[in-house]
Amino acid sequence: MRYKFIILILIQIFILTGIILYREHWIKTGTKIILKTAPIDPKDIFRGDYLLLRYHISSLDLDKLNVREDFKKKERVYVSLEKADDIWRPVSVTKAMPSQGIFIQGRVRSFSESSRWEITVQDEAGQIVNLSIAHSPKLRKEDHVLFCIDSERNVLAFFKDLEKTCSSGAPVQGIVEDVNPVNFRRLDIEYGIEKYFVEEGAGRGIEGQRELMSEVSIRRDGRPIITGLYIDGKIIR
Repeated sequence: MRYKFIILILIQIFILTGIILYREHWIKTGTKIILKTAPIDPKDIFRGDYLLLRYHISSLDLDKLNVREDFKKKERVYVSLEKADDIWRPVSVTKAMPSQGIFIQGRVRSFSESSRWEITVQDEAGQIVNLSIAHSPKLRKEDHVLFCIDSERNVLAFFKDLEKTCSSGAPVQGIVEDVNPVNFRRLDIEYGIEKYFVEEGAGRGIEGQRELMSEVSIRRDGRPIITGLYIDGKIIR
């Protein structure tokens, strides 16, 4: 009986060692990319603190990507990516694995019709700026508004009180010229990298960060694994 117990322990050690070595091989040989994320900070009492991450590529506007295919829940998909200003962004999504380029593998969480609002603004320099927001902004033409926008010109927040300041994003102040609802086909995807575990208590220090980036290693088949987080230009592993 004692020998069986020792053999069982050795098998467990062997399996654990194999998993660790495989993970290290995946990290070293995979293609490293940086993805833009937006964190939420829940608590897992069984495994310590973790961040629940939602990515810039978690929700795709299929019409913007010129994708005509329909998708089903839990269907495996491949999102092709291109690098722009050090961040990798989606350029297409297919059911078949691409034969070239950098792509990430995921599964469909939902496929639906959705809507957003396109806002045309004349800024203080007299330039026309086109912005996008996910919910109805309840703005009217000729409203003077301060918008806080991300690098994709998506509105993070806006204020009619021009004394306000943007806590995140770049400020754009101007006169609203037009507000139009736009319907589009939306694809929500899970990639298996939505949770990132950190030392207990450390998650609270990351909570509230607006600009958080994930370093991800991608295998040849598109499977991803998180290798670190960038906060204020510093990486945490």
